[in-house]
Amino acid sequence: MSWRPPWVVLVPGKAAWVEKRTREILEELEDGSEHHFMVVPGKDRYQAVVENGYQDIGPEMLLGRELSYACEEPVYAIQGFKEVFHVSRFLKGEEFTEDQEPEDLGRSLGCVMPWDKEPPRKPLKKKARTVALIQGLSSVRVLNSLAKKAGRPLPAGYYRMEETPRGLLLTDGTSDLGNTDIDLSYRFPRATIYAVTATPDLDFFDVTMTKNRKTEQFVLPPGKTSFFPVIHEVMGERTPERILAALGIPKEWFRL
Repeated sequence: MSWRPPWVVLVPGKAAWVEKRTREILEELEDGSEHHFMVVPGKDRYQAVVENGYQDIGPEMLLGRELSYACEEPVYAIQGFKEVFHVSRFLKGEEFTEDQEPEDLGRSLGCVMPWDKEPPRKPLKKKARTVALIQGLSSVRVLNSLAKKAGRPLPAGYYRMEETPRGLLLTDGTSDLGNTDIDLSYRFPRATIYAVTATPDLDFFDVTMTKNRKTEQFVLPPGKTSFFPVIHEVMGERTPERILAALGIPKEWFRL
């Protein structure tokens, strides 16, 4: 079974400083979790901070933001979920979505990426989208939290939201959802968040369930590589169509 770390942060600076500052940030986090990481020295000015503890949701977004304050060049945070990746670029604490494959980005910065020696990933035939079901938070509370993080009111349609009997549905709007569900799970650990990542025809289907900053994952087919403890059903269901029905997520939401 190949290893792909749940997160990687690419940081400019000397390896010793990157390791020291990363450790300081994680110690200041005080979230009750023991975060494990290692620094993989790059060939040039960038180093890779890599998760190596097989833990649940990582602090890559926090590290990206905090490390960027001391850097003149961008810091990149990579959320590495199998075929579906998300890359954020941080400049002095401000976050941007980076539309670049992690492998290409890492190599352009001279970093030794953790999956460089693995077989090439088989590209998805259709792009996947993530839809989150958030239980325990209202749309007003979520919007206020996201606007506070952005530092400005969010325009209508920035994210697509819909209150349902099972909870709040959240997905892309004029902005990509990116790591928004991950950020919310850190800020509101008592909320239960189901994040479904799927292609329109459900040939790729993945569910993570997070509560109290602990994550479990449903993957298809059974036995497929997972970063988190595996669950074999979601709300008692085992097939994509029935899981979506149980979560109250319309299949149409995955059509881009």
